[in-house]
Amino acid sequence: MLQENYIQYLAGYSKEAISMQDVKVALTDLKTIDDEHGAFWISVIKNEENVLEVHKDLSVVGVFEDDANKQYLKQCVDLQEIEQLCSLLLGENFVELKKRLEAS
Repeated sequence: MLQENYIQYLAGYSKEAISMQDVKVALTDLKTIDDEHGAFWISVIKNEENVLEVHKDLSVVGVFEDDANKQYLKQCVDLQEIEQLCSLLLGENFVELKKRLEAS
């Protein structure tokens, strides 16, 4: 069974069935997107959505299906750190992802 996932930019672009290559493109695009549209989010759907929202200022918000009312917030230091978080999301390693989002 293929994993159901997608990426969507605040500026309007979206794509389903993404890979890490799509994430890398989004991170590159983030550098040039204007401040008003400077965000994208990635969703992996298991039973419900598990989402990372990435902002131009390198802040990340995570929301997971086990408690959709809780937001995990992290200010990342660089794009490489965000890439690692996105990789954990796409790999459905939600436990490790939450640990990293909580560690500030």
